[in-house]
Amino acid sequence: MIVKSLVNDFIDLVFPDSCPACGRQFVKGEECICTSCEYDLPLFAVVDNILDRFIGRINLLEARAFLKFYAGGITQKLLHAIKYNGDKALGIHLGSMFMNSLKETNVFSEIDVIVPVPLHATKLRLRGYNQSAVLALGMARATGLMVDEKTVVRLKKSETQTNKTRAER
Repeated sequence: MIVKSLVNDFIDLVFPDSCPACGRQFVKGEECICTSCEYDLPLFAVVDNILDRFIGRINLLEARAFLKFYAGGITQKLLHAIKYNGDKALGIHLGSMFMNSLKETNVFSEIDVIVPVPLHATKLRLRGYNQSAVLALGMARATGLMVDEKTVVRLKKSETQTNKTRAER
């Protein structure tokens, strides 16, 4: 056990893990995101139902958000780490944090299954994994629910939304 700990400490010394939000090296006990950045996450209040943002676009019974998005902010850096750098552990961690924050409300007490937004097969092959499914896995771990990636399929290959305006998205 002591040898394993020493080996891990040596690996961390040579190949240190760093926070995807701020770039600082993790200290012992930190994983995925440093304590400082996790404390500074721009959280939505979980009690705020954001349904009014979807009026006239889609019929929903509930809508909740976890992190506020600001260009160049922590949330964007974390999402880029998940989506483009393949940081699956971070996606699972954030998905779990989101569901744990929702446990204080009962809005999702009647959910049977978590269905991530699917990627088109071409995009899935290109990226190697679906970042929504990774977030869903973290949500499932926090709740004990199952993730269903088979029921909903993306048939139309849509163009990237990266360069679109909010209205175009």
